[in-house]
Amino acid sequence: MELSKLQKNAQVLFKDRCDIKRYRFEKAENGVSNAVLYDVYNDVMCRISYLTSEPNEETLTAFKTELKIKLFLPIEYKIESGDIFIVYRNGESKSFKAASQSRIYSFHQEIEAVIYDKNP
Repeated sequence: MELSKLQKNAQVLFKDRCDIKRYRFEKAENGVSNAVLYDVYNDVMCRISYLTSEPNEETLTAFKTELKIKLFLPIEYKIESGDIFIVYRNGESKSFKAASQSRIYSFHQEIEAVIYDKNP
């Protein structure tokens, strides 16, 4: 089986879609640099995975649960730490931020992510 067929078989697991955005600095007329969010890729096949750590840690006021989020993408996209992902699943969208460089494997790449609270 050739590589492209193996990649397509692996991508069957990508049930979600995402838009990928990145900040760049642009100098305004007054000389001040502003961070501007721009589109890098649109409508990318992906899969988001959530994993909670067990056991939960109890503090005086609440239980602390660590949520690990991974985003899986095809290998042809260049992802940088800090990129913003708007993931679409079941008619809803959620925003995440790449918390690491992507780890590239034979048929996919994995990115650790955190919930992004700002509205891009």
